[in-house]
Amino acid sequence: MNTAMTPLEGRQARPDDDRGTTASATESTSPDERRSGPMRAASFTVAGVMLAVGIAMLALGLTTHVTLIPRLAETAVGLVVAGGALALLRSAWKGELDSPAVAPAAGLTLLGSLVYLGTAMPPFNHGLVGRPTATLQFVSVMVALVAGTAAFALNPKDPPPEGGGRRPWAQVLMAPDGLVLVVGTILLGMGLGEVDKIAPLMPPKWNWTSFLGLTIPGMLLLFILRGAVKQLSPSERVLGWQATGLWIVLGWEMLLVLGLSVMLYGAINNLTLGANGFQTEFKGSSGGLVLWAGAAAILIFIRGPVERGLIRLPDRRWYPVGRELLYGVAAILFIVGERAVITGKAPALVVGGAFPAALLIVLAALFLLVPIRLAVKRDELGLPEPTGAPA
Repeated sequence: MNTAMTPLEGRQARPDDDRGTTASATESTSPDERRSGPMRAASFTVAGVMLAVGIAMLALGLTTHVTLIPRLAETAVGLVVAGGALALLRSAWKGELDSPAVAPAAGLTLLGSLVYLGTAMPPFNHGLVGRPTATLQFVSVMVALVAGTAAFALNPKDPPPEGGGRRPWAQVLMAPDGLVLVVGTILLGMGLGEVDKIAPLMPPKWNWTSFLGLTIPGMLLLFILRGAVKQLSPSERVLGWQATGLWIVLGWEMLLVLGLSVMLYGAINNLTLGANGFQTEFKGSSGGLVLWAGAAAILIFIRGPVERGLIRLPDRRWYPVGRELLYGVAAILFIVGERAVITGKAPALVVGGAFPAALLIVLAALFLLVPIRLAVKRDELGLPEPTGAPA
């Protein structure tokens, strides 16, 4: 007598097997695996945007009637951005979101975009390129900055080494958190610089001396100072700041504000005035000075101690969001105040024809500085998902 059960009888004999297997499989799925689907979709989206921008930069570089060197530079940057998009597409298609090619490609996209802006704007400022073409180039750069920064954020980060080890300094200085901070702040300055423009969207000016001699050193100072902190584990950071005392923390935050001031001073002279920042005189503005000093005080005396763990706040999920949003608000006041002191124009909300575009740029910058930076910080510190948060 054949006593073997059919597959159907077997399933009926063990009604809980499938449910148990499914439940155990769901429980054993790691947070990284549960997030792989949305991250792949986001990677495809960012890569598509980067590819479109790279093709646009390439086409504009080939068709713009300027001298050979700017055309070659713009064409090369277009190829770099398109190549970075292809690298991100390849990693997303194969499910290799930790591909080592993504971070260098995103970094070259960010650096290349600024070089592209530096080669594209001088011909426009000298009347060699029409405003529509220059506007397309300016928009391409801003989109590339957002997409390149998002690509950095999508690329998974390694948590701090176990056993008290230290990351290599090259990895620390290129940490996505610092890049998001710098790019988001620069983009915020670009958007605020467009608010009072009469034209719908006016391409900026450019001065290589201010960019290389002031903006870049300010960026490097921020990277080095933040990198020194990132060499410590989260517990070492809090205990170390508590042991050194409040005055050391405030001095450290002052150095960070100094780096921010130098970076923005170079950016304002470069993009707004098109002048050599080493030869620019402060025209002065009392209202601007109040805003500048007030924003610096917020960063030094409030956000800094909270960031370093000296001011303990209750564990609430929205506090990290508020902390990063506080930086965004302080950065807006900081930029407006510093620009007023440099140009001598009193800080006032003068809405021009470029206000809708300027608002869009500011929102894109805040998107980088708040949600993207929060995601990057969580990955860099190796922190788990917030309790109760969807995976």
